[in-house]
Amino acid sequence: MAAENRNCLALVCYAGEQRVAFRLPQIVRVVAAAALQQSPDAPEHLLGLLNLGGEIIPVFDLLFMLGAGRHRLRASDSFVLVQAEGRRFGFRVTGIDAIVAIPEASVRLLSDFQIEGELHGAVVAAEDGTLLLMTPERLTLPDALRMMPIAAGSGI
Repeated sequence: MAAENRNCLALVCYAGEQRVAFRLPQIVRVVAAAALQQSPDAPEHLLGLLNLGGEIIPVFDLLFMLGAGRHRLRASDSFVLVQAEGRRFGFRVTGIDAIVAIPEASVRLLSDFQIEGELHGAVVAAEDGTLLLMTPERLTLPDALRMMPIAAGSGI
């Protein structure tokens, strides 16, 4: 019975009009949008590569991945940096809302939830609307990972 009352802490953000959430234990940090190095052979959903203190971090365009199309990066955007599968990744968000406690009982896994391929996640029904609970390891499609530089010495 105690398991029913468990909460997970999550950072709620906006990707355009869509509310999304990342579980706090996966978040490394949130940084203001910055200039990104472009990779000519990168998949469409890769916004670019962020050089953060010598560490090269791929930044994915969450708006594009959620079907909102391509939008110019704005100074008011942020990058949510997460740790997944032993690597760091960034995701562009257009706004930061709040840190919330999400009751585990309200999380609904959707095995057939598809956005841009095999992206799977969960949906949370909250009092103020529905939000997508992101699963970063599934957002970072394996084909894109093969294109990412391993170290800062990769010429970026």
